[in-house]
Amino acid sequence: MTSYDDSAKTSRVTVTIPAALIAAADALARREQRSRSRVLSDALRAYLDQPARGRASGARVAAAAAMAYAPEFEAARRDRVRSDLALTPEARVLAVEGLVWFVAMGWLAFRRSEQLGHGL
Repeated sequence: MTSYDDSAKTSRVTVTIPAALIAAADALARREQRSRSRVLSDALRAYLDQPARGRASGARVAAAAAMAYAPEFEAARRDRVRSDLALTPEARVLAVEGLVWFVAMGWLAFRRSEQLGHGL
């Protein structure tokens, strides 16, 4: 890991971090008698120093996606992706809104049947 250099040029940044994470960082800073900035800088440095950390490259994502489908469905999946990408952004939004509405209506129907004692 890269060593911490107090004389290095620094920049002030504003970030939003969950309160529980800040509390944990503050507790660590108190225990180790370091500043919050030092704890967060060290954590970011450690993260950046790790090779790839399993972060998916484009090729790995494509390979994983291809493996997720049975070979007999691969052509249909590719055709569907092509047709979806041919839509305008507005048409994609409308399609998603329609899907959300459809799922919501199905969930409501299920809840109603469950309340009436006709659940699955």
